[in-house]
Amino acid sequence: MFNLEDFFNLSTDLFCIISRDGCYQQVNPAWEKVLGWKPENLIGHPWLELVHPEDIAINQLPTEPLQNLRWDNRYLHKDGSYRWLSWSISTSQQGLIYAIGKDINQQLRQIEALSTERQSLYNLLNQLPAFLYLQPNDYGVGFYNQRFQEVFGDPTGKRCYEAIARLKQPCPVCPTFRLFDSNAPQLWEWVDNKTGNVYQIYDYPFKNMNGEPMVVEMGLDITPVKKAEQALREREKELTEKNQQLTEALKQLKKTQAQLIQTEKMSSLGQLVAGVAHEINNPINFIDGNITHAKEYIQQLLELLQLYQKEYPHPSPVIQSAIAANELEFLTEDLKPVGKGTGLGMSISYQIITEKHQGNLSCISSPGAGAKFIIEIPIQQIKSVQAKIPEAHNILVNLNSA
Repeated sequence: MFNLEDFFNLSTDLFCIISRDGCYQQVNPAWEKVLGWKPENLIGHPWLELVHPEDIAINQLPTEPLQNLRWDNRYLHKDGSYRWLSWSISTSQQGLIYAIGKDINQQLRQIEALSTERQSLYNLLNQLPAFLYLQPNDYGVGFYNQRFQEVFGDPTGKRCYEAIARLKQPCPVCPTFRLFDSNAPQLWEWVDNKTGNVYQIYDYPFKNMNGEPMVVEMGLDITPVKKAEQALREREKELTEKNQQLTEALKQLKKTQAQLIQTEKMSSLGQLVAGVAHEINNPINFIDGNITHAKEYIQQLLELLQLYQKEYPHPSPVIQSAIAANELEFLTEDLKPVGKGTGLGMSISYQIITEKHQGNLSCISSPGAGAKFIIEIPIQQIKSVQAKIPEAHNILVNLNSA
């Protein structure tokens, strides 16, 4: 059988009956456990005696019968501190007041701790360099951080497409709203047409405490990164072009170097030919300078020989023997033609070219067309020729001296 007295005395909540004059008429043992006051110390004392002074104005007891009221207040503990209590108060037809109080200090501490953590979270989110907001599926804007407001302004009373994209209608294709169907996180880029800034968007689907689908969206401004990438691409293109220019310049340099080497070879060859010509020219000039006198002397000798043959047609046997041995008739015929060379210059030139320079001397001649001489000298003999030029010069000097 239900025992009302046991229910009153065994309850952990504060039970009390207050008379019309506002004084405690009856309290249960829970008062001592919660507030440290023994029941006998409270009987006859006013209700408001233990209420915090700041809560008295809002904790006036009802005066009308059959009223039901609820409020929270701070109540004095026997140790001098105050405890938060949540009251449910009703009045009877006889004017008695029945009140039940619950100790809510632990709940308030939990709420305060939760509020502190939430505020810490808000502070952290407000320090993010990225904008962040909660997106319900009705196009509204839930929680948003400080960076969101700095980028898009105050979204209060606006739809997401109005606050973010500055449109009057929902976007035809919205990557964010795709998450309500796919329920899968996604990463994408968005360009703000107003500022031209580029944002990297992170979208994550979740459900709130009521089980309703939500999307948390975070956008990081990557415009500097994009500009740096563009600058890097332009720099890479510039370097590629410069590399091509350097490659072309290197090819041209190699070509010029080859031309210089060839020019140097030709210059050395020219010096060699000039040296050889000089070697040939000196003895030829020497011979040419003396050939006239030699011709005169030979002519005089021939005339003298003819005079001897005329005056002494019958020489002695010894002279006849010498004439036959030296082929005087052939020698006389060979020396009489004017303009015909002696062959001495050709002999000297041939000796210089073939013996001293390991070259070759060719002669192409035909009647009435003159003669063409071709001199061929190996290039590798340049250094040896240059070394022998002083030697040739000394020989010529000696010839001239002789």
